Amino acid sequence: MQKNIIPFPSLKTLRSMVTVPVTWVVCDLEYVKSTLDNKWHVIEFALWDIYADKPIYQTVVKPKGDFHLSQWRQSHGYSDEDLRNAITMEELDNHLQYLLRSFMLCFWNKENDLKNYPQLQTYAYGTRCAMQRYSSTYGSYDPNFGDRRYVKLVNASADAGFSLQQDEFFHNAETDAKACAHVWRYCDEMDLPSPSIDLDLVVRKEVEMLVQESIQQKDDEIQHKVGEIILLENALHEKNLAVEGIEEEKEEVEEDPFPF
Repeated sequence: MQKNIIPFPSLKTLRSMVTVPVTWVVCDLEYVKSTLDNKWHVIEFALWDIYADKPIYQTVVKPKGDFHLSQWRQSHGYSDEDLRNAITMEELDNHLQYLLRSFMLCFWNKENDLKNYPQLQTYAYGTRCAMQRYSSTYGSYDPNFGDRRYVKLVNASADAGFSLQQDEFFHNAETDAKACAHVWRYCDEMDLPSPSIDLDLVVRKEVEMLVQESIQQKDDEIQHKVGEIILLENALHEKNLAVEGIEEEKEEVEEDPFPF
């Protein structure tokens, strides 16, 4: 008998679990090319909450080996000193292992970012490509490619109504993440079925009038049906009275067949 008993683990070894909602965020990375191995290395990392529309995390990262900052990077506030004093990729990696577990990461060019930082796919709950989502609907058709062209973030965000604030610029991790989040929400809005009435063109009083007219129409239909039912009931009642009168006349005739 004891062989059929399933051995359960001790309560001391059981761990409690909690369920957390999935948070949809944009992940953006910026890179410099190493002068040693000619590979791209991360110098900036940012996460932006898509639906709360606010930053979650941003940091500059110390690239491995020797690197060269372009004139453009230097003119936009990046410096060798800041990067050399920044956190390392190992420190960033240790942090993201715990941070990303309930995050759905959206990228602009997911394939490229995961090629340079493949661990993100294993740390996150899931990954999506915002560039593919937008371009598959709004990209111009390329007969050589046989499909729609991929759209640059600068152009897609402008078409979606995004505008830079003061001191913001593209190819900055946080700004690009913010712009990508805007495009993702734009796709959400455009993917929804459109209402039969353009609510932007209808003022509140007109909406109330339409509702009241609809209610009145329903009331009139109900009253008409009630009137028809009453007429039918009256006709049925008169018919019943007529039948009763005929039956009474028959009874009188039967009782006195020779009245003269």
